[in-house]
Amino acid sequence: MKERNVGFGLVEILVAVACFSIALLPVLNLFSLSMDNAKVIHARSIVFAAAQETLSSCLLVSPRELTPCTFQIHGSKITGSLPPFLASVTVLPETITRIMTISQPDPQDENTKNVTISISHSEYQQLNINWTRTFVYDPGGR
Repeated sequence: MKERNVGFGLVEILVAVACFSIALLPVLNLFSLSMDNAKVIHARSIVFAAAQETLSSCLLVSPRELTPCTFQIHGSKITGSLPPFLASVTVLPETITRIMTISQPDPQDENTKNVTISISHSEYQQLNINWTRTFVYDPGGR
């Protein structure tokens, strides 16, 4: 009797590898997509933390100490006159720019200041933040 070889032939193995690779492509695409989403989420958390830190620094001083000015922090480069209460802000990556404008809506009223904080990300423009807050000094301390 003739012995029959038991096992898989070359064509069967090639078909199995082709089916496996076709099934594996969507899984690899999901992995790539989740990595991109993780980068966006990380950038969003940095942008929001930068805006929150800048706003919190403004809350530490009286509105009377907020002198009208505009400054920009791009990475570690500062443009404009940086108020003393912002001297210790966190240095951010070069892709993130902070712009803060302090204005006095009524020149007669030193107790009210408008603060506009703009945080922009050069790679993800959908993450840009623009906040405007009004600070009012209460002489009665309430």
